Amino acid sequence: MSVFAFQRAMPVLETEDMGASLAFYKEKLGFSASTWGEPPSFAIVQRGTATIALALVAKDEVAVTRQTWAAYVYVADVDHLYAEFLRHGVSVAEPPVTRPYNCREIVVDDPDGHIIAFGQVLAPDPLGPGLSAGVGRDAAAPRHARSGPDDGPWTGGCQCGAIRFRAEKLGRPSLCHCRMCQKAFGSIGGLLVTVPDLSWTRGRPSRFQSSNKVRRGFCEACGTPLTFEYDGKIDVAIASFDRAGEIAPVIQMARSERLPFVDSIALIPVRSDEAQWRTTWVDAIESYQHPDHDTDRWPPEEDRP
Repeated sequence: MSVFAFQRAMPVLETEDMGASLAFYKEKLGFSASTWGEPPSFAIVQRGTATIALALVAKDEVAVTRQTWAAYVYVADVDHLYAEFLRHGVSVAEPPVTRPYNCREIVVDDPDGHIIAFGQVLAPDPLGPGLSAGVGRDAAAPRHARSGPDDGPWTGGCQCGAIRFRAEKLGRPSLCHCRMCQKAFGSIGGLLVTVPDLSWTRGRPSRFQSSNKVRRGFCEACGTPLTFEYDGKIDVAIASFDRAGEIAPVIQMARSERLPFVDSIALIPVRSDEAQWRTTWVDAIESYQHPDHDTDRWPPEEDRP
């Protein structure tokens, strides 16, 4: 069976008081419930297509993490739901707020301290569907780099600075999940944008013929993936642009080949010692990477290691 057949997961939340949890989800949040055992030791609560399981555990054995959501429930109108919850006396930890990932959401804590988020995917999304079928970006996020005289020039290059390029206009940005792009980028796939007028301003990429239809350009010195060349056209790696954050993909390809964890990347918790890690590691880094702008001379120091 293909791993891509799975569309949703049902979170199982632990509770030390099944009665209190069932009352909260049914009377406060508006879920219906099915229970097993007498008294109940396991329950499944549902509202629409949202499903959460509750499992009874002994006192002081509830495994609750405050690092991320225990469950995320997609809803049609989060503000309407927020008003409903307030009428029912629900203590909402975070009132409605619009997030950069194109969801307007609220957050509540259940009786056992689980963080439950309720999110509405915003529509219309002028930037397209984003990186998954249901999660895109909102108007506050970087806009898609449309072709036009006010947008260019678009510059970029490889990590070491041996190769630099320039474009006046950009075409369609995309995310390709095919296995060849996964291997070529060493990542979840290929973030690429069509460039109709690419010019090389420093150096030239080396090429690898990855198939009978495609050549891929890369920097021979540092290995940075740069181009996808086919049928007389050329796509350039989005992350190699100096203003990469402004070039948001608007379409996906080969979605059936995507890595099985791709759609849940945004839900991965941030490491608990993030601040300390940045202080002791990230802030101490002396970067030898080419900056995100053109330079007259690079590297600036001939004796750099």
